[in-house]
Amino acid sequence: MGRKASRLRRRRQPPAGISPTTSPSPSPTPASSSREFAMTQSPSKLSDPSVSTPPGVLGHQGWADLPDKLLHSIVPLLGSFLDLIAFASTCCSWRAAFSSYPSKPTICTKLPPLLVRPNVCVDAPHLPSSNGRHKLRTCKVIDLTNQNRALRCQIPQETFQRMRFAGSSYGHLICCRRGNCLVVDVFTGAEVSPPSLPFSGDCEQEVYFGGTLTAPLASPNCHLLVSTRSSLFDWPVGSDSWSELKLSDARVDQIVEFNGQFIAMDYSQRIYILKLAPQLGLQEITTEWWDDMTECPYLRPWLVVCGDMLLMVDHYMSLSFGAPVLYKPYHLDMSTRPAKWVEVKKLDNWALFVGGDVRSPPFSCLSPEKWGGRSNCLYYAHYSQPWSVHGLGDAADAVWDPSTDPDLVYKRNWYGQLQAFWVYPSMFYSDAPVVTGHQDWADLPDNLLHSIVPLLGSFLDLIAFASTCRSWRAAFSSYPSKSTFCTKLPPLLVRPNVRVQAPHLPSSNGRHKLRTCKVIDLANQNIALRCQIPHETFQRMRFAGSSYGQLICCRRGNCLIVDVFTGAEVSPPCLPFSGDCEEEFYFGGTLTAPLASPNCQLLVSTRSSLFDWPVGSDSWSEIKLSDARIDQIVEFNGQFIAMDYSQRIYVLKLAPQLGLQEITTKWWDGMTECPYLRPWLVVCGDMLLMVDHYVSLSFGAPVLYKPYRLDMSTRPAKWVEVKKLDNWALFVGGDVRSPPFSCLSPEKWGGTSNRLYYAHYSQPWSVHGFGDAADAVWDPSTDPDLVYKRNWYGQLQAFWVYPSMFYSDGQ
Repeated sequence: MGRKASRLRRRRQPPAGISPTTSPSPSPTPASSSREFAMTQSPSKLSDPSVSTPPGVLGHQGWADLPDKLLHSIVPLLGSFLDLIAFASTCCSWRAAFSSYPSKPTICTKLPPLLVRPNVCVDAPHLPSSNGRHKLRTCKVIDLTNQNRALRCQIPQETFQRMRFAGSSYGHLICCRRGNCLVVDVFTGAEVSPPSLPFSGDCEQEVYFGGTLTAPLASPNCHLLVSTRSSLFDWPVGSDSWSELKLSDARVDQIVEFNGQFIAMDYSQRIYILKLAPQLGLQEITTEWWDDMTECPYLRPWLVVCGDMLLMVDHYMSLSFGAPVLYKPYHLDMSTRPAKWVEVKKLDNWALFVGGDVRSPPFSCLSPEKWGGRSNCLYYAHYSQPWSVHGLGDAADAVWDPSTDPDLVYKRNWYGQLQAFWVYPSMFYSDAPVVTGHQDWADLPDNLLHSIVPLLGSFLDLIAFASTCRSWRAAFSSYPSKSTFCTKLPPLLVRPNVRVQAPHLPSSNGRHKLRTCKVIDLANQNIALRCQIPHETFQRMRFAGSSYGQLICCRRGNCLIVDVFTGAEVSPPCLPFSGDCEEEFYFGGTLTAPLASPNCQLLVSTRSSLFDWPVGSDSWSEIKLSDARIDQIVEFNGQFIAMDYSQRIYVLKLAPQLGLQEITTKWWDGMTECPYLRPWLVVCGDMLLMVDHYVSLSFGAPVLYKPYRLDMSTRPAKWVEVKKLDNWALFVGGDVRSPPFSCLSPEKWGGTSNRLYYAHYSQPWSVHGFGDAADAVWDPSTDPDLVYKRNWYGQLQAFWVYPSMFYSDGQ
């Protein structure tokens, strides 16, 4: 929004135009100048050396005050791990909103996991080499959604040199040696050391076949499960001891959570329900193999949860040309007795991720095309090259890349050296605060910011968004559908007759004195807003209309277009009156498009003419009206519809020359003419409505409003009564020249559907139910002296308006 006479102020610092009465809040702490992209406080960090400090925010940062409900709506739209980090790094309130987001685990199906490559060391001179207890190795991290960003994490050297990898779970590495376990957050470096495992034999000879957590580490019901050759151990996190389940038959190789139960698979591919209470136990699920096989044909298959399916997947070698390995998934159909493994021909809309170590968990991701991936594919992480991509089932040959390293190994194993593994950071699971410091919100991509914009729930939220920084303001400016806000949010109510004190605002714009007027946002009625309007529009000029956030005023043939909130002014040439302009009256003024648009034209209606000024040109065109003046012009379905004083309807044509083409209409109830004195048109979704009131002499509402829509599918077109305006509310002011508006789903901001909000000079507004709802809605405490007959007033009346920022691509 431009900066001229009036200024718009919000609690922190809004753009020019509107000002709340509340005092400014303290500014947030400035962002650090470090170029490191880091998660949390600990020595182990995920860093991005290319991220720089965002530009300073222009004005106070109202984004910090966005409500949690809105911020929670933003989180699922974030398109990458870096976007999530940037979001949670913005400020304390955004971090808290992310922490309290109730569905963070769902992110683990919408974004691909990060790939940690422990064997690829990278230089990071700006990161510490030790955490005070352990030396740290800086490892490469790859985010498939941002492969051009070189990420890093730091893992204690001890996990490489002295300990044995047992698994990863909920963003943590689980490592063991000689019965001692260590649980390390992959990205924050936070460590938890359980009691020693209660080995009864030689712990030096013990191999760890699996380690998993049953919940995020900070959860009160979290257990650590460690599988050895002959036992399954269970440590309730925070307790002093382990429980042990002796395994007489086969060790447990994998545990997954599926549909609220823990499913375990042993070395012989038998499936169990794992119970943690009242004591640790395994209950076998009897299963039938596919193709009537008596046992699993795979050597080392693995389980992965994929939406509502529990899959078993493995590969077999192919001797034909094309893909050297073929992967097939089978889902467990538990609706039968016994349960049965059924082949899945194609994993529509899903991708799978697996690493080379049997103990690193596989993952699934929904709609991988959203981040540039492919559905029905498996991403296999390797030690040498980062990953290979495999088509599942019949898609194997079509997906296979023949340039893939021919020496890659696809048989998962229990490795002595930590292999590349996929992982979701613990911040995706835990409710604990996870991010500190660097404010990279300025770098969020435009497509994400454009996804945020339609979720903003009030005008003040939009102002806060556009005030955040240059990049957010530019994203708002380039948002392609700003005009849709004019149906999703209620218009602002400007009350020119209610002057408010604003000692911090200027009293003049250099050309005109300014009057500070009260503004009401129905979505935030507890915040008192203001705008400033030139005194000249009150004292010397006559109101002709408002349009696209602009006031249109005229006097003696001179017109002035003033932005209601920015104060920007445009002065057209003088109207080409042929008579005494002192006697001329202005019955309407409207713009055909936002003022900055190349096709914008100003239309001014007088008693005997309709004038047209292509904005920026040197002259007006004129159409003489021999019958009745034009009282209203609206845009509907790509055409301009005009209504004259006799309620006849026309298509208004601007080119090749100004002209009116009447639309023949039939009135309701067989009437030969409109029964209303001063009805008004309003566009309501896909309907063009005509509305007015008539006085009621019964008890209840003193006036009754009925809307009629124009049915243009018939010849002639016909006005048809609308019994109820489902999911819509209308807004109208007392002056005939102030345009009415409609708003979709008013309940979202605290309004009510099938209602009319009428702006008055004395009290702010009255609310009226349409049709049969009139009496039920009427508030008997409403001022009985209110006038409901719209008129052409000499004094500027209260009017509804959407700011020009809702239409124009300029600020």
